[in-house]
Amino acid sequence: MTAQIEREGVEDFLRSLNGKMFSVVFTKRTTGETRKMLATTNFASKLKGGDPAYDAKAKGLLVVLDVVASKTTPERAIRSIPLDAVSEIHAKGKVYQVK
Repeated sequence: MTAQIEREGVEDFLRSLNGKMFSVVFTKRTTGETRKMLATTNFASKLKGGDPAYDAKAKGLLVVLDVVASKTTPERAIRSIPLDAVSEIHAKGKVYQVK
């Protein structure tokens, strides 16, 4: 089943999942490459260098835990998703197209 979600509502929708896993398709800002990630917002951030040097919210990013990467390198599995580049979300048994 496919549903539509407004781009402005992406962050609120992902946070409303309350830590449940979701899959997200987005375009990476650095390379323009399309990336699919299995992620969750339910994690305790333990960055080795302390707090990040930037404000993720101000840059339009959502900080998540990459579930697949966490199995091999848990200390390096924290990622940022550019909210303005999300094209598809798979959650709650549905596919959400971002428009």
